[in-house]
Order: sequence, then C-alpha cells, then structure tokens
Amino acid sequence: MAIVSGIGNIVVHYVKDSSQTVYIGTAIVTFVIVAAIISLDVFLLLKWIQKSVYKISNKIKDFFLLFVLIFISLAGMVFLPKLIPPFGYVIEVGGFLYLAAGAVTLIVLRWLNSKYQITK
Repeated sequence: MAIVSGIGNIVVHYVKDSSQTVYIGTAIVTFVIVAAIISLDVFLLLKWIQKSVYKISNKIKDFFLLFVLIFISLAGMVFLPKLIPPFGYVIEVGGFLYLAAGAVTLIVLRWLNSKYQITK
C-alpha cells in the first residue's frame, strides 16, 4: 500500500500542488488503532471459522455477521483516526517517502522470508 500510495502522491503532486502534513503523535495513535482493529478482526474471523468447521450453518446468518464485521471494521479504520486531534511533531511527507518506505519494507520482508522460510 505504501508503494501504491507513494506513486499516487507523486502523480498528484505533479498534476496539482499538494503537500501532506503528518503529525507524528497522531500517526502513531492511528497506527495503534488500525492495528488493534485488524488484530480483533483476525481473532474474530478465526474464532468464527473454529466454531463453524464441523457444523451446518445458516449461510444468510453467516453472511450477515461477516458483512457487519467488515462494515464496522472499515468504518472504524476510516472514521476513528479522523476524530483524533492533530498532535506531536510535524513533518511534511511527500510521495517519495512513502515509496521509499514501501520499497524498504518489501525488501526486508523478502529477505526475512528467504532467511526464515515463512512462506514456502
């Protein structure tokens, strides 16, 4: 996502004058909130799979429950960070920083995967 966001920001910067201000404190709190929501989603999804493996379930009920879970999660990830007031050190972030961060993350993850055989 960082690579795609970086490329998008670079393209938008050349089309229209845009700057992106990031508050470090707000970014950290937003990251923690989104990470907690994703962790909770994974936990709930695995619990749902654990309970539904060996029983016949109602497909409509399951679809509705998963739809509500996804809707609430996405709404939380979009709207909760918007409620946090900006605080902390201010930096101007450009598309090249996102692109570099995404590339470094991708390289480190590929290296870790080749070293520890995380995925086969």
